[in-house]
Amino acid sequence: MSIEQKFRRAGMQDIYDGVYRTISSYCHNNVTGLLGRHFKADQGLAQLALFAPSDEVNTRAMLQGAYSVCLTASHNIHARFGTGQEYLFKE
Repeated sequence: MSIEQKFRRAGMQDIYDGVYRTISSYCHNNVTGLLGRHFKADQGLAQLALFAPSDEVNTRAMLQGAYSVCLTASHNIHARFGTGQEYLFKE
């Protein structure tokens, strides 16, 4: 059974589609991640870049994604447990 099927059977498809996929894209190799980390454009040609630091645009995008996941998770936890504090986590 796939991970997605397990989430679906547990009634957690929304978690799989959001938080799990986002975090997995940073943890597991995928084509977009590999291209972003290991190929850099140089005069119109793709150059292999091993151990190159992330550029500012990619770093900002990754941090914005992580921030959004944390904000949404905090809101959903407070809403689920009825603390009345979920309004603090709206963008």
